[in-house]
Parts: sequence; structure tokens; C-alpha cells
Amino acid sequence: MKPEKPAAQKSLSSTAARGGVITLGSQGVRVALQLAGTVVLARLLGPEDFGLIAMVLVFVGLGEVIRDFGLSNAAIQAKALSVPERNALFWLNTAIGASLAVLLFALAVPISALFGQPALVPLVHGLAPVLLLNGMATQYQANLTREMRYLAITAADLISLAAGLVVGITAAATGVGVFALVLQQLTNAVLGLVIVMILGRWLPRLPRRDVSIRPFVRYGWNLFWAEMLIYSSKNVDTVVLGVTTTPAALGLYNRAYQLLMVPVMQINAPLKRVALPTLSRLQDDPPRYAAYLLRAQKILVLAVLFILGFAASQALPLIGLVLGADWTGAVPIFQLLAIGGAFHVVTYAVTWVFLSRAITGAYFRYTLVMRSVMIGLVLVGSLWGVLGVAAGYSLALAVQWPVALLWTRRVEGVPTRQMFGTGLRFLLIVAASAAPGLVISTWLQPWHPLVNLLVGTAIMLAVAALLFVLWPQARRDLRDVIDGVARIRGARGSRGGAPKKQATTAQTPHAPEPTDTASESELAKERTTP
Repeated sequence: MKPEKPAAQKSLSSTAARGGVITLGSQGVRVALQLAGTVVLARLLGPEDFGLIAMVLVFVGLGEVIRDFGLSNAAIQAKALSVPERNALFWLNTAIGASLAVLLFALAVPISALFGQPALVPLVHGLAPVLLLNGMATQYQANLTREMRYLAITAADLISLAAGLVVGITAAATGVGVFALVLQQLTNAVLGLVIVMILGRWLPRLPRRDVSIRPFVRYGWNLFWAEMLIYSSKNVDTVVLGVTTTPAALGLYNRAYQLLMVPVMQINAPLKRVALPTLSRLQDDPPRYAAYLLRAQKILVLAVLFILGFAASQALPLIGLVLGADWTGAVPIFQLLAIGGAFHVVTYAVTWVFLSRAITGAYFRYTLVMRSVMIGLVLVGSLWGVLGVAAGYSLALAVQWPVALLWTRRVEGVPTRQMFGTGLRFLLIVAASAAPGLVISTWLQPWHPLVNLLVGTAIMLAVAALLFVLWPQARRDLRDVIDGVARIRGARGSRGGAPKKQATTAQTPHAPEPTDTASESELAKERTTP
């Protein structure tokens, strides 16, 4: 008979599982909304419209990273957070957001001159208030996450997203052009702020001089610069293409990236939201930490790699059927980015180690090295145009995987060898199962695109099933994934109460435990997506 788990362990497991049910379950709705919006807006607007808005959103997204300044993560990870400290953090995020909104408004003309597009000036002016609105919402969102109120977070996210899409699509249908995408972003930001304020049940008061938030700022410092590097490297492609190509070419690249990354980010983000708080609390128990990390990695890798494999192999009929004939030029870009995305996925769980173990200094150094490599490869690839940029970006993501594993191999409780094996097995299975469909749908094209899509998908699933049957270790990985998903599903029957709030005191921990929901640099590009 196995010994019964302590009550604290049961509570943590139950809370994490309930969070997984809510966040993972909500992602189906979010993915459906975003993909529907992508499809409808792509048929109402042209590549040039998306190229123009992408140029502006590079700077809005950069402002998103700066206005957070790592303070949302600092608030989430703190073992204790007093009301006066929360008030001070709110006003600091709001002040940063307001300053950035004014700065972006003032830089409208220089930004338009950088890209040689005078039409950008009113777009920049229209989107500048988003930084102020999101700055005000930062600590509300952080506090909901800190209290593990996953249902409230989900409601705010989905309602504001749906409203923004409705406004954007309606405006595009009435013929306002690219300004429909501006209205979409503004609606999302305004409604998102209103909802989290209502659900947060908290009105900030003026900050007190006797309350210090320096420990929070110190924590966010290394993380902030790491996020800045990540965001810069993730968006250097857009800047380079905006300067060197036409808005239409950039629009093709932008839609290929977003169509690919929407489902990927919607799986990554909720898993991270649930995994990081749990890993942070397990860091003093290396065996359980390693077991949880491996299982979370397997669930993430299996789910996302098959999406990417399907997308790459069926890109031609998929984009033609979903976006229309005007967008088939995005197919090779889409396929190259899918390869890079596959390596990014197998690296993703490794980065959780840096954050859950509070080694943000090492995270910054790792980021400095790898993101410098990415920027260099993208700049070199730009010599060959849009496809060269996509290839350079994907190559950098491929190099990042072994480097991340080597960087964390000495951290206690991190099963780097097993994580490498899991990633490699799933990469090989997905590549082998996607290849036949790629040949049929991209080069042979024997039937109607819809038939090619269905046949290619069926073959991919059949080959994958055969490989799992023949490969014993892959079968064990699959059983582990099924067991992990079953635990999440089992939480639906749990009636345990919500976790108690931690006592609020005037202290902050000397050695913080980060539990961020998703890095600002990763979500800024996805958050500011039409």
C-alpha cells in the first residue's frame, strides 16, 4: 500500500490540475476565435494592410515588454505581497505605460520615415493608447494569476478577444481598410482592462513613500533585459523585411507566422501558466521536480509537434483553402517557419528551468548569446529576401535547442538527457509521418486541394501510429502523456476549494521563485496580433 500524500502535496496537485482543465480547455475557444478572425480578415483585407500594421506592432510590442518591466512576474512569484506594495507596483506600471504611449505617439513620423511609409503615422497615433491601457491592467492580471483564479483570467482573455475580433471584422467589412486592425487592438485593450478591474475587486490607492518595491524591481531587472533580447530577436525579421521589401511581401510573411504560431502559442502559454507555479513549489524536491518537468515536456511536445508537422506537410492546400488564392505565396515561408517552430517547441520546457529555479542571471546570459546568434542569422538571411529571413530565423531556433540543454545540465533535478531523448524521438516521428503528406500535397497534387489535404492527413496519422507501435520507448512516452492528460481530466471531478490566499505582509522574498504565466517577449507579438 502506497503512503498517502501529505495534504499540501494533494492541494498543489489538485490546484494545478484544475488550472490545467480551465486553461487548456479555454484554449480551444481561443484558437477557434483567432483562426476564424485570421481567415475572415485575410479575405476582407490584403497583404499590404497586414504588412503596414505589422510595422507598427513591432514598436507596440516592444512597448509591451518595457511597460511590464518584469514587475508582473515579480508580483506573481513573491511569497508575500502587501496591498501597499501592490498599489505601488500598479502606479509604476501605469506610469511606464503612459510614458511609452506619449513617446510612441511622438515617434510616429520617424517610424514612418524608417519604413518609407507615410501611411504609418495615423496608425501609430491610433495604437499608442494601447500601451497605457495594458500598463494599467498589468498588476490586475498578475494578481489574478497569483491567486490562481484561472477562470477569471480566461474570462477576461476570451471576452476581450472576441469583442476585438467582432469590431475588427465589422470595421473591415464597412471598408475602413487597415484601420479595422487598429480598432480591433483598441477594443481588446479597453475591454480587457475593464474586465480585470471588475474581477480583481480592487481599486489602487496612491502609493506610500514608506513602502519600498526595490526587491521587485531588482528581480525584474535581469528578466526584463532577457525579454528585451528575446523580443528584439523575434522581431528583427519584421523590421528588416519592412525596410528592405514591400508591405505586401511583409504581409505574406506576417500572416504565415501568425497562422502558424496562433495554435502553438495557445498550447504553450496555458501549459506554462500551470507548469511554472508547480515547478517553483517542487524545486526543493528534485525527483518530483524532474518527473513533473518530463511529463509536462512530453505533453507539450507531442501536442505541438504534430500540429506543426501537419501544417508544414499540408501548407499548400491549407493556406489556399483557409486564406484564399491571394496568399499562396506564403506557403514556402510557412513551411520554413514550421521547421524552426518544431525546434523551438522542444526547447520550450528547458527555459522553464531558468524561471522556476530563479536563475534569471543565467537566463539573461543564455538569452544574450542565443538571441545575438538569431539576429545575426536573420540579417544574413535577409540577403536572400523573405525566404532567407525565414530560413535564418528557423536555423537559429534549431541551434538554440542543444545550447539550452547544455546550459542547464548542471542544475540539480533537471533531467537534460531524458529531455533531449524525448525531443529527438518526437522530432523523428513527426518528420517521418509528415513526409508522405508533404510529397502528395505539395509536389504531386493528384487531386483537388481538399482531397489532397484529407489524404495527406490520413497518411500522416497512419504512419505516426505505426511508429508508436514499433518503437517501445515512444510507446512509453505516449503512455506517460495519456496518464498526464488523464490526471488533468480527473480534476474536473475534484471538489476541492480554491487555494487560500497567502497572508499579505510588507516583506518580499530575498530569493524569489518566479512563476510567470508567459514571458512578455513571447506573448507581446502574439498579443498584438490582428
